[in-house]
Amino acid sequence: MNNEIIDITKIEVSPKDYWKGLTYDDALLYCELLTIDGKDNWRMLKNYEEFYFLSTKINLEPWKSAWFSSDATQYPNDAVLKIIPVRDI
Repeated sequence: MNNEIIDITKIEVSPKDYWKGLTYDDALLYCELLTIDGKDNWRMLKNYEEFYFLSTKINLEPWKSAWFSSDATQYPNDAVLKIIPVRDI
């Protein structure tokens, strides 16, 4: 884990109905275009550390393959991984 401090009280996780299996580019576009209850500032999880800390806040099942914004070059262009939209509040 890095030294970044993650304040999970300032991150909202989207409802599970909005979690999708997408390619990285599609995941970026999905978050950019997503509007839930009038809220439109959704983004991908930044990294595994953010996912880990959020999993303590709500019941997130551990995944071995979820997209993080830091993953841009880690997988082939056509890889499909889970996207969990979140937003800073």
